[in-house]
Amino acid sequence: MSFLNPINEPVLMYSSTDANAPQINYAARAKGDVKTVLKACLVTGYGTKQGAGWTIKNETSTAARFVSPSALLSDYQLCIDDNSTEISTFYYTYKVTRVNPNINTLSKLLNYVALDSPKNTWTLLVTKQGFLWIEKFAHSDEAIECCRILYLGRIKSALTKETTKNINFYNFGFNGGVIEPSQFFPNNYNHVVLDTYTLSKMTGANLDAMSSLQVRNLIAIEVTNSVFLSSDGVILGEMLPFLPTIKPRVENLFGLYQTTFNNRPALYICIGGTSSGQLYYLEQACQGCYVYLDSWGY
Repeated sequence: MSFLNPINEPVLMYSSTDANAPQINYAARAKGDVKTVLKACLVTGYGTKQGAGWTIKNETSTAARFVSPSALLSDYQLCIDDNSTEISTFYYTYKVTRVNPNINTLSKLLNYVALDSPKNTWTLLVTKQGFLWIEKFAHSDEAIECCRILYLGRIKSALTKETTKNINFYNFGFNGGVIEPSQFFPNNYNHVVLDTYTLSKMTGANLDAMSSLQVRNLIAIEVTNSVFLSSDGVILGEMLPFLPTIKPRVENLFGLYQTTFNNRPALYICIGGTSSGQLYYLEQACQGCYVYLDSWGY
């Protein structure tokens, strides 16, 4: 029962700021640019960094299926179809059958982003059981940086018994249009298949609470907690790998940086941020999260 006795998987981090890392030209997007990066991180490695131990199948210049080294994902292949200069499409196969989650495309056409900024970066966090794709962008009107994220992998299950069905997909943050603050929690942005459960609700530190703290100008409160998945009164598990945080100070909200949390190495991620050129709206449309960098418990 992984919820009580999780398997702690080490996290590997890859970044466009690494020496010899493949780059994405955000000002002139190319077919296959995201697929190329994923292959370099998951499979082949680059520079002095080795790949994460995954293998690749059905590869073309713009598409691929990635196979985890974990036996717990043996029924799955995590896939990308990147044959476009406008979108990257993510999906997975379960026992050969293709599954397309909701909101499974990442737009390459971005609003309110300084597309030629050197501050635009990608980061990939990988375990044997899933990966988190992070893109950080510089705002075109404000001196801030915020991110969008995509997770594809297993859930930290709370079920006493489960079949081989265990997968989670979500795609949060700006997607070429104006972000809605509620994107972080609605069910249609979070694809869950866990045993017989295919629907879930999410609970955790939320944007309404964050906004309330900001309005009251509280400066000494930081609320951080996990996001839990539930359905019909059943606790399904925990949504990896987030620890959403309510940050009342604007100067602490934006950006992507390494830090420590609970005496563990962590990455702080400001998710969202294409609301407009007005800082007030950006504050309301962003969510801060911590992600541990040493291990994730499945």
